[in-house]
Amino acid sequence: YVGRLVAEKGLEWLLESWRTANLPDHARLVFIGQGPMETAIRAAATTDARIRLIGPVLFEQVPTVMASIDALVLPSLSTRDWSEQYGRVITEAMASGVPVIASDSGAIPDVVGDAGIIVSEGSTTELAATLRRVALDPEFHRTLADASLARAQTAFSPAIEAHRLRDFWTAVAGRSAP
Repeated sequence: YVGRLVAEKGLEWLLESWRTANLPDHARLVFIGQGPMETAIRAAATTDARIRLIGPVLFEQVPTVMASIDALVLPSLSTRDWSEQYGRVITEAMASGVPVIASDSGAIPDVVGDAGIIVSEGSTTELAATLRRVALDPEFHRTLADASLARAQTAFSPAIEAHRLRDFWTAVAGRSAP
């Protein structure tokens, strides 16, 4: 997980899914970021040595971090006042060819497209099964990694984003004032 360590990011759900996934001893759940949930994550790490809290990293270090992980998990949970708006960390992971496992909160499914795994918000069983499959099935992992990189290159490359921005401002400039 890379991001703010806050409840709405579904970190308790991720920890519970991790506990029930029954992954091998070499598997690691790594949290990169800071926020109010640091205490809960540290407490979980005291009972499971496979859980690690790295803390925040500089923006310039994000590509190196992404290149070092096996999968990104973004288990955001919608609340009455919030849902995930974009999840930039998803496109950062995809650009590094990292498989993405994410919830169906807000705009996440649109960002992930068919290049990752979307799980139902709050479904511990579904998230745990997905963690297991991505961790233990090398062919499935490779397929997801390839799909992530392909999506980043075809949907989120700087050239594609520049065209979207140009088209947006062209449409705005073409509208008449009210």
